[in-house]
Amino acid sequence: MYTCETCNYKTNTKYKTNLKSHLLVHRQSSEVEMYTCETCNHKTKYKWALKKNIFWFIEKIMK
Repeated sequence: MYTCETCNYKTNTKYKTNLKSHLLVHRQSSEVEMYTCETCNHKTKYKWALKKNIFWFIEKIMK
């Protein structure tokens, strides 16, 4: 288990990638690589959030 030094967040798994993802919460957008949606120009720090945004558009188009 890994712990954030900035807040009391603790990973619930043995994988350090969960902590790395959490640490983005504490960083400004200008300090990290931003993922941008090519459809709507939505920007996010998280790759999973970009995927969620893309799936939202696909679902919207399919209806």
